[in-house]
Amino acid sequence: QKARVDAQGPLGRTALMAAALSGHAAITRCLLDAGASVDLSDSHATTALMEAARAGAAEVIALLAARKPDPNRVDHLGRSALSIACQSRQANATAVRALLALGIDRQRPCADGRRALDHAIAGGRWDLVALIDPDYALPSSVAEGAGSAVADSPAHLLDALRFGHWTIAEGLLPRLSQWSQADLAGIWLELATHSDAR
Repeated sequence: QKARVDAQGPLGRTALMAAALSGHAAITRCLLDAGASVDLSDSHATTALMEAARAGAAEVIALLAARKPDPNRVDHLGRSALSIACQSRQANATAVRALLALGIDRQRPCADGRRALDHAIAGGRWDLVALIDPDYALPSSVAEGAGSAVADSPAHLLDALRFGHWTIAEGLLPRLSQWSQADLAGIWLELATHSDAR
């Protein structure tokens, strides 16, 4: 029907950005095949790659990567796609690995001075930390399971709390005394704005 593939709606949003944020790989492929611009940004300087990173949509990131997006673009808060992924509850190791494969700058600081690595550490996302900086000294409780969410790690507790898996969270209570204050503070900060007060 002659719809413009890069038509922008309120706040400069495009169909590609919406598809990426929703993790819709098939729709993303269709839009890219129709000529959608991968580096177009909205009024907050957010690109489709950033939205895919926020959603943890590794398949969408791979589709966008084939069109050579600029991986080091930043949004209005100075965050790259990698920093956004490290702040997102939906992001995962597969998505971060896909971003790193693009040659994204691992050390680029956001406007607040913190790097993607710092955000991953604050959130207790040790699987992401190990990917971004393999030389980073992981807490002893997770060192043996670097690269995955270890069953008794702060990252596992964080995920259990995020998704309301109370039985799993209660089972991890005995481990709290073995985790650092930084680990616990990271969990608290990550959950401070969660929609579920529990």
